[in-house]
Amino acid sequence: NRSVLFLRLADFFDEQSPQTYVVVTLGKLGSVLLYRGEIAHMNVAPVKYDDPVDPTGAGDAFVSGFLFGVMNWRRQRQHNEVSEIGSVLEKAGGWTDAIEVGMRWGCVTGTGCVMKAGA
Repeated sequence: NRSVLFLRLADFFDEQSPQTYVVVTLGKLGSVLLYRGEIAHMNVAPVKYDDPVDPTGAGDAFVSGFLFGVMNWRRQRQHNEVSEIGSVLEKAGGWTDAIEVGMRWGCVTGTGCVMKAGA
């Protein structure tokens, strides 16, 4: 059962670094967010490809979409000039909201990357 595995991973990361958010990509299944010993969020890929044309760069594409989503979440809340993003996010809905948005963008960009060779 995947949930049991994720909970074990969440416990491990919580013991090592309790304030750390961990995003695990799951290929065609999407991604999962682990935080404080729990599964904080699961995101489903927008489209499941059983036989991706070319998975090269899918992880890089996920990360670029993820970072865009987090920073866009921040920009939309007019936090452009704040140097410490953590303090802002604590007050404005928390990291979890921003990371969930980032995960959605990451899944979309990662999925788009595997649809065409050389994408």
